[in-house]
Amino acid sequence: MNRDNIAIWEYLDEFWKMFSVKMCQNIEDGYQNYRQGSSANRLKLPRGSIDFKTMEYSSQQLIGPGTIRRVVLPGSSLLARNHTWQWKYKNAWENYTAEVNQLIEDHANWNKHQPLNLSQYDPTLMYIIYINDQKSGVQQNKNTGYQRKIRKERFSFKFPTTTDKVTSSLSNPATNSYTTTPTHQQASSARQRRTASRNTHHSSQSSQHYYSNTPLYTIQPATAPSASYTTNSHHSSQSSQHHYSNTLSYTTQPGTTPSYTTNSHHSNPRATSFQNIFSTDPYSSTTNTPALNAINSSSGGKQGLLDKFSTTLTTPPSDDCVICMTSLSDVSGFQTSGATNQASSVIELKTCKHIFHAECLIASMQSGANDSFTCPCCKVIYGVKTGNQPPGQMHWSVIQTSVPGYEPHHTIRITYDIRAGMQTNEHPNPGRRYSVHGFPRIAYLPDNTDGNKVLRLLEVAWNRKLIFTVGDSVTSGAKDTVTWNEIHHKTSITNKHGHGYPDPNYLTNVLNELKAQGVSEDDLK
Repeated sequence: MNRDNIAIWEYLDEFWKMFSVKMCQNIEDGYQNYRQGSSANRLKLPRGSIDFKTMEYSSQQLIGPGTIRRVVLPGSSLLARNHTWQWKYKNAWENYTAEVNQLIEDHANWNKHQPLNLSQYDPTLMYIIYINDQKSGVQQNKNTGYQRKIRKERFSFKFPTTTDKVTSSLSNPATNSYTTTPTHQQASSARQRRTASRNTHHSSQSSQHYYSNTPLYTIQPATAPSASYTTNSHHSSQSSQHHYSNTLSYTTQPGTTPSYTTNSHHSNPRATSFQNIFSTDPYSSTTNTPALNAINSSSGGKQGLLDKFSTTLTTPPSDDCVICMTSLSDVSGFQTSGATNQASSVIELKTCKHIFHAECLIASMQSGANDSFTCPCCKVIYGVKTGNQPPGQMHWSVIQTSVPGYEPHHTIRITYDIRAGMQTNEHPNPGRRYSVHGFPRIAYLPDNTDGNKVLRLLEVAWNRKLIFTVGDSVTSGAKDTVTWNEIHHKTSITNKHGHGYPDPNYLTNVLNELKAQGVSEDDLK
């Protein structure tokens, strides 16, 4: 055992941040007491508290509970030598996370004349580091080109020491020295969920495939204090106690949006209930990109879509068309072909039975996609509705805490992450940049039957690009930004800010909102 190893604690608040040295010492002391069997799983801090059971940090500075993680570094690391790399944020300096600190230090020592592309190690870090000397440099945003100053600083206090092993390494191609990867600390007995990714048409085994030419940012789930779990699944004829070894990897290919892939060395048959599918550390992810979500009508364009979901009436009723407000037996106000004195074709929609001029309905569909349309009268959706949500990631896990009103069920925590980019033809202002605010965004569901149903439908909505949209923000007034798209989420566990629980009608309401977007239980069959 090497007593010179140090323990670093970090929390997620839009991006990972490192606690101060003094705070790390306080947290480590509390963590060691918890590991030794102390019944006190919650540690009070000057500006909040930490729950070691759920590995969450609660503070008035955060919108909701934030995930925390523990990183173990060797005594030869930069932070163990009382130095840190920082980047300038407004008028303050922020410390880089433990593993990024070491990446920059190794690069400054061995390859400082070449830029360091952080996205090769963590695809969420879209930055390039340029080292001027061994104590300063520049961080450049790969998307916007915006630059920030960086510097290397010394601090006087020492991080807490530990005999625990250094967390799994990630090699820096520029050097032969180690660089560290953080331990992803989640609830130790939370359940792993199935991967619902739309970027592959392979079987469930495809989640174990990796691209050999792709750099991987590997996160290994911690299992403190125990790595043994019990499941009551009736699908296995062997012992009901299983040991799992799982790795969550960010994978990316040049020119694509990174996706999350869950790799498990243990395969468990699909259970009938989400409650007993797996019993290991959680993570399931869905990545949406424009390419994989382009659901096209097989009938060919809007006319083909109309032919599929309507019938032509040879004898129209004497009513008016609600779109052009002229008689159905007269010429459509949108007629573009044929004799002007010839009556327009009249159609009846198959599901809702509403009747229109065919050309009027086609005209009302021009602003939408070719894969669906909505009845102007009753809003019934025909086809598969898709939105203009930009590329991003959706991932979720289960934490060992209950939202008010759903005790004793655990809680599903969903994380959405979308990055700024350029608008395309499906957005309001093609060629103009769209901004993002408040990402990653966190939402919570009770881990019961209804909560899991909502989760699965949210996955469907995500893959159809319906969770978010690009437009004007009602709350901030920002234009050309990513906003929620009329599917409400609980972004807090409690109702302190009016966006949490208890809310006994929430699950019913969100099911109705999903249905209004064309996502229903029929999509789960």
